Amino acid sequence: QQQAHSPPRHYLHPQGQQQQGQQQAHSPLLDTMVPDFWREGKDFFFGRHINMGDLVVVKRADGTMRFAQVSGGAGVGEWQLLVAFHPQAQYLKVQELQIGMPASSSMDLVLQHQHAFDAWNQMEDEEEHCILEQAKNIHRLQDTLRHDHPASKPSAEQDVDMQSWPDMFPMTPAYKGPHLQWPLTLDNARQVLHHIRTLPNEPLHPKYLAQLLQKGIQLFGAMPNVARMEVPPGTNGKVVLLGDTHGQLQDVLWVLNEQGEPSPSTAYVINGDVADRGPNAVEIFVIILLFKILYPQNVVLNRGNHELLSISSMYGFQDEVKRKHEARLFMMFQTFFQSLPLATVLSRRWFVVHAGLPRDPQVTIQDLCRIDRRFEDLPEVPETGEDFMLWDFMWGDPAEQPGIARNPRGEDCIIRFGPDVTRSFLSSTGLEGVIRSHEVPRVERGGGGYEYRHNGQLITLFTASNYRGISRNQGAVAILDQSQQLRFTEHLSPDLSTIASFYAAQGPAATNSAHLPRHQSTAADFTRSNSAMQHEVLAKVEARVLHHKDELQLFWSKLDDGHGRVTLDQWRQGMQHVLALHELQWQWVEKDLVHVHSGKVDYAEFLRSQTPTVRPDALRDVQSEEVNAILAVLDQNKFTVKFAFSYFDPRDSGYVSKPHFKSALASASAAIATKSQAKSLSEQQIQTLVDHVETEPNGTVDWRKFLEAFSWELGAGFHGPAFDCACSIL
Repeated sequence: QQQAHSPPRHYLHPQGQQQQGQQQAHSPLLDTMVPDFWREGKDFFFGRHINMGDLVVVKRADGTMRFAQVSGGAGVGEWQLLVAFHPQAQYLKVQELQIGMPASSSMDLVLQHQHAFDAWNQMEDEEEHCILEQAKNIHRLQDTLRHDHPASKPSAEQDVDMQSWPDMFPMTPAYKGPHLQWPLTLDNARQVLHHIRTLPNEPLHPKYLAQLLQKGIQLFGAMPNVARMEVPPGTNGKVVLLGDTHGQLQDVLWVLNEQGEPSPSTAYVINGDVADRGPNAVEIFVIILLFKILYPQNVVLNRGNHELLSISSMYGFQDEVKRKHEARLFMMFQTFFQSLPLATVLSRRWFVVHAGLPRDPQVTIQDLCRIDRRFEDLPEVPETGEDFMLWDFMWGDPAEQPGIARNPRGEDCIIRFGPDVTRSFLSSTGLEGVIRSHEVPRVERGGGGYEYRHNGQLITLFTASNYRGISRNQGAVAILDQSQQLRFTEHLSPDLSTIASFYAAQGPAATNSAHLPRHQSTAADFTRSNSAMQHEVLAKVEARVLHHKDELQLFWSKLDDGHGRVTLDQWRQGMQHVLALHELQWQWVEKDLVHVHSGKVDYAEFLRSQTPTVRPDALRDVQSEEVNAILAVLDQNKFTVKFAFSYFDPRDSGYVSKPHFKSALASASAAIATKSQAKSLSEQQIQTLVDHVETEPNGTVDWRKFLEAFSWELGAGFHGPAFDCACSIL
């Protein structure tokens, strides 16, 4: 599916009249482009292309939903298009519809997926909020540990001359993978690419990875903060833009197969967030670096928020690097991340940035180029204009309301910005549009890998399809060629094993003339997706309940009807207020969380049902209330505690001495307690853990085993309505 982006040819008023001075569209497509200020709760939604004959889901004025087929032109009517199986359909009124009624279960499936995706996506944002809080804890903890225990500083943090990096990883006869030769040739790069395509789980030797990082730092480091990219010359010249890939190698391999490898005529801009989430970010970085070395002017990688030390150490990239190589390479990646540009100006028209725009409306490109981008992490508390710009570039999200507003992803330093901010930025920079990534386009805006916002001046582009293996979203890339018209292709990538088998059959000389098989979602896929997303949402909500049981008890006790009950609306208010989940659609999740009798909720029964069934053997003699309190703190601050143990385990052996075990818990608890009203471990609880923790014959503690025992997997640590639901799903 492809769509060319061009200026809107006409607008429609809510009553369907054409705006004065605009030409009527002459096309069988209903390609009405509708201003954003009619978006929520209005008659129109910003649209793309809807073909005659498309099967759509429609919403009538009375709120009922039905399937229909488009057969008429744009105009007045009682129907409003909602979400369609056709991935490009969005809200729009049409004059005439042929009504068809497939099985009601199909309608239910569409609506369930929309609700499940919205809730799941919101919990993803809330999880990032919690991660950011732990990142602040880790900053404080790191400073404390370096001051109080300098002798335990991990070797990966020791300063090493970059020129010596490859020498730290001697070649061994056991290595059977591809070899790099310098100067790098296209044939050599393709040998490595074929290895990645066919054996994605057999990593490149760390010596070669260190060499690639060395050269990448030199090449990307020589670029300005805001890179410049033009469409390569020639009739076939094009630029391919990728949004978030998040370690999903299958999507990158799909794009290379469809669009071709980087070359003198094909340039690539990757808009950040390669790291974390998926298992193969290292391999994606290898591909980017190989072709950056071959074609320096035709490959750009912008930095995203997951290319920050705090985020990449908690969301999976650190674990991936340590699993495949060792901790020293993770720190080398951090140096590489500091060399990456913050944004790219494409064809002197488009501003390509990972997340958001600066809140200062007077910022120019020259201002952006003066920022010092050599930082491991963002400042915990932004103070200068540059600090705020960096937070905005890495974390900001668009909103439909004008101005600047708080973003649920995090503290006050993370913003949502309105159409007026986009308009002002484009006016001050002389550019025409913004392309950003950072979030999966929402289902009701099309369910695909891209979406238009802010009157068509801003586009969100997301390349990872079936994100995290459960969402069934399509991924997308944008292509700009000599026509200077943006077009988009969307995909649902096959899995890695299918791709590996395909290229193994093609052989080392495989070219892109043979196309990978396309994958289409089925009703069964959506059913599994809905169940998986619902399972995650419920488990995350229940974990929050356990962390805040006392606050919930206090909130509802003030509203008690005298019989230990509150109304369902009061129950929702407590969940929203105490858990800070104001945007979650509680009507969708509550049926699996709580039992309602005559409109009332027995909140004491509800809180009792949210009790972890996990009980570490080491604490079998400790009272349940104390165990639950310890579990809540350790689970809520798992990354902070993990960092403390890692600090005292410089060789990454998985073991620490018992004194270091106690020091790690004490240091982590002190960092956690710095935040106002945060629950941390008391001295008595720390001593309880020290007294009861299982030790090895040599007296050391297996801290990974400890953390595993004192946390719970999603949905596995509770009993109650959601636990029953999870069991039925499994």
